[in-house]
Amino acid sequence: MGGRITDNAGRGTWKEFDLSLDVVFSSANIWKEKLQNIDKCWLCWNVDSDWCFVQQQLVEEIGWAPVVGYDPRCGPPQKTTKNAIVIDFNESFGFTKLFPHFVLEFVFLFCKKMAFWHSDLLLERSDMRYYASMFDQMKIGDFAAVNQLVVFVIYFSLISIAIGNCWAVQLKEQVNLNLIMVVVGGGTIVFTLIILKK
Repeated sequence: MGGRITDNAGRGTWKEFDLSLDVVFSSANIWKEKLQNIDKCWLCWNVDSDWCFVQQQLVEEIGWAPVVGYDPRCGPPQKTTKNAIVIDFNESFGFTKLFPHFVLEFVFLFCKKMAFWHSDLLLERSDMRYYASMFDQMKIGDFAAVNQLVVFVIYFSLISIAIGNCWAVQLKEQVNLNLIMVVVGGGTIVFTLIILKK
């Protein structure tokens, strides 16, 4: 790999990604050090500082640690909560754009388990506690989704294409919020994805 960087590489367009994976692994070691001894990581992606701050507050309120990343076009948030951990995931790459799913692709390198939500999503406190508890109890291969078969089929197809087969799949019906949570992995590798369906 020759080190070519394009606008789409940080968006997870892998045909545009031409960096050595050694750079990714080295960066992930830095991220891992920052998250040492933190079991409940929740990624908050900054594209608006005020909105991101509210997300961080909700995450802290349920006893999780806000891990704050950001798109280089927006920069780091102007304010953070007391326990928030801000990480410049782009430091070693220099992408012009960086989307959170780039980071989530490599979460197994620096974190055992990480929750994530879209940068424009907020939940009521009761829902926050409910979904955090559900997520915390999910094991490798578990699958939680809304009770909408079409949404399930579409998203499961996309996720299967993106990350491969989900073995030991379990469907947990949730009707109050349109989201999908997936935990897949092998051995100690765990990858978690939460997708909001608008």
